[in-house]
Amino acid sequence: RIKISPVQMSSVCLDRLLDSLILVYTGKTRFASQILTEQIQATREQKIDRELSHLLQLVTQAVDTLEGDDPDAMLKDFGAMMHEGWQTKRRLSSGVSSPEIDALYDAALSAGALGGKLCGAGGGGFLLMVVPPHARGGFTEALRNYSLVPVGMDRNGSVILNG
Repeated sequence: RIKISPVQMSSVCLDRLLDSLILVYTGKTRFASQILTEQIQATREQKIDRELSHLLQLVTQAVDTLEGDDPDAMLKDFGAMMHEGWQTKRRLSSGVSSPEIDALYDAALSAGALGGKLCGAGGGGFLLMVVPPHARGGFTEALRNYSLVPVGMDRNGSVILNG
């Protein structure tokens, strides 16, 4: 069952969140199907039920956090939840992370990130990191050897472009 419920964020919290999200390219590529096959098998065998339940609980907590009215508390708590979720996601499959990705993640935390996670199935691609605006300069300098991509969001929804 899938339920879609829009997150009702204040504009000040949404602005703070968007100003704090950075994608960091790991330099690693992978075939997600191998990682997902292991996760699907572990799910069928009920080996990762506790981890999947924990991730679902974090979603509920994250919605409450994002809908708060204090942008500083929201960002701090959301970063901590991203970190907690990443630690849980790493236990879903042996291929989710690697020593190189773990070292990059740790470097990002040392450079001021509050938390983050690897996007997609894992094994490579991009880390999505939560970096408060005041720490962005130091973060960018510390990770200057990596491709850093700021994150934006369309606030208008679906639009028709005439061109």
